[in-house]
Parts: sequence; structure tokens; C-alpha cells
Amino acid sequence: MVPAGNVSPFLGLDVGYGFDWLERETDTDWYGGGLLFNPSVGIRIQSKGTDRFILSLGYKRQHYSAYTGQLLPEGVTPLPQTDPSLPPGMASLRKDAHTLQRMSVRLGLMF
Repeated sequence: MVPAGNVSPFLGLDVGYGFDWLERETDTDWYGGGLLFNPSVGIRIQSKGTDRFILSLGYKRQHYSAYTGQLLPEGVTPLPQTDPSLPPGMASLRKDAHTLQRMSVRLGLMF
């Protein structure tokens, strides 16, 4: 869009993937990252020099999964018909899928 005086509108779009690298995992509990989608609309306000203030309103949506498993007791061998999708040494596994949805207001300085 063409700037109108000292104020110009803008559109933004962030798309990515959230990783779980900083989450603490155990043998029975862990997380899986997920898709991140964040569109926004805002304005840039020109100030002295090349600095600009930015004000935007956005929507953020992210998916992630949480896993909780139960280990086989020591010395127990799984039966041959045990579910092949289970990780080795697990008696059961529960997956909870979550979707986070948030509105955001951002105020910043571009230089």
C-alpha cells in the first residue's frame, strides 16, 4: 500500500512450526510441536528520521500434542499382538492434541 503522509497501513502473515526443544521430557511424558499461523493488520507511524512506530492487531493459532505413556513393568515381555505403534517398552500411550487460539495487540519500534 502507498504511504499516506506519516501513517501507512500494513498486513502481516507469520507461518511456521513450533518446536518443543525447551520442554522437559521424561520417559513417560513428552510433547510434539505443531503448525503456527499468525495473520495481522496494522499501521506504521513515521517519526523523526527513519524510525517508525508500529501498532498491529492479530490472530494466532498453534497446534501441539502432549503424550503420556505407561511403561511395562520390569521383566514383562510384550505379547506379540501388542499394538506396533507403541514405542518400545510402553504398555499404553495417550495422545492429547491441543489448539491454542489467541488475539494479539503489538506495539513496536522499527529502526
